[in-house]
Amino acid sequence: MLPEAEWRLFAACRCAVAEGPRWNPAERRLYWVDIPRGRVYRMARTGNPEAFELFDPGIGKIGALTFLGEELLLFGAGCRVWRCRFGGTPELFAELPGRGDTRFNDVLADDAGHIYCGVAWNPAAEFPGELWRFSLCQRRFDLLAEGFRGMPNGMGISPDRRRFYLAVSEELRIICCDFCEEEGRLGEWTQFAEFAAGQGNPDGMAVEAESGNVLVACWDGGALRTFSPSGVLLKEEHFPIGRITSVTEGNGEIFLTTGTSTPEEKEWLGGFPGSIFLRKKDDGESGWSTLLPLPNKQNRNHLQ
Repeated sequence: MLPEAEWRLFAACRCAVAEGPRWNPAERRLYWVDIPRGRVYRMARTGNPEAFELFDPGIGKIGALTFLGEELLLFGAGCRVWRCRFGGTPELFAELPGRGDTRFNDVLADDAGHIYCGVAWNPAAEFPGELWRFSLCQRRFDLLAEGFRGMPNGMGISPDRRRFYLAVSEELRIICCDFCEEEGRLGEWTQFAEFAAGQGNPDGMAVEAESGNVLVACWDGGALRTFSPSGVLLKEEHFPIGRITSVTEGNGEIFLTTGTSTPEEKEWLGGFPGSIFLRKKDDGESGWSTLLPLPNKQNRNHLQ
């Protein structure tokens, strides 16, 4: 098993559902979204948890984002893709036909000009989850997988670029397949890992660049689970927050996003749900840190 690590508060953003964290190495900033509130955030590694920036592009729910040069692509409600600079006016970039009643969820960009897009599962409307490939050059969508009885969620690509991972939340499993990045082609799905009832649903994920280990956030499970490339559970880190939403790697650190089920102040001070946390990739043996700096109470309106 891997040693415990020390987590610190990175951004006291108080999101409803912070998701889709992406490290921008050129800017040395972390970007993320608050899905239900339709906000986009970014923050440099300053050490001040209140130093984040945010803007509301006014496009409704935003499932995820990716970078397009110095601009952002925002994947949101109605399965529309919007293009803008941070703080700028969004322009419609593309739209998935026939999916106006649902939305994009998590997305993942490869190095060959493809973006893999989860389309949200809607059991009330009897609409199964789907996975699509969006080709940037042609602005074309191609269906890769359908019929999921759960939310298509976090995705990852192995360091050798030959394996693709996908979490299907309510199916309580992670599946994987052979992967051809140049063509954006996926092989036959196989089981990678299963979650028992009560462990939470697999949500966002990241694949470590060096080890190939798969890090999986557990929604309503209060944990981050680390699996070996062969699917063996190596580590389970627990938090005083039930809704661990996603994880990403950047700047030699691991960033963790979270959500909140209630805006009550007592819960907020008990663990800062809806915030972003970080740790070094190979931090010491300590466990949940007591070094989480409290937000400045005089600036509490900044956190609403």
